[in-house]
Amino acid sequence: MAAHASLAQEVGMFPENIYIVKRGDVMVLHEDGFVHEGGIAASDVMIEGNSIGDVGNIVLRDRKVLSEDGIFNVAITVNKKEKKIVSKAKDHTRGFVYVKKSRDILREGAELVNASVENYLAQDTFDWGELKSAVRDDISKFLFEQTKRRPAILPVVMEVR
Repeated sequence: MAAHASLAQEVGMFPENIYIVKRGDVMVLHEDGFVHEGGIAASDVMIEGNSIGDVGNIVLRDRKVLSEDGIFNVAITVNKKEKKIVSKAKDHTRGFVYVKKSRDILREGAELVNASVENYLAQDTFDWGELKSAVRDDISKFLFEQTKRRPAILPVVMEVR
């Protein structure tokens, strides 16, 4: 708004005819010009696609994480009955690290996921949520130690019967 006010002066408007108002300020046009006449309660309005309203704190937090630290996606296939890995972990990233310079970190990360899943499968109980949580916790610690970043981690564990 200050830049617009400066531009208005540059093109010949008088400073007394330039107003920079705050959110909720009420300006009324009279014959002599604009007059500030109080204010109203006003807050941020979020626009999400075609709808207007509250986007939600969780969505905003996720978007902030994605914009700052990117995403780390890892997929692995297991046989629940035989308690073994069928297809080793494959990882994919976006906005996290430059892949060509970080191949070692990604390879070590995939190996860590394989080890984490093998350790979980060695237990007597099995819960998909617990398995994904164990993978997420292990890889999150590793990635932070290596990069000092906390990407959104999406583990995908598929089952073969």
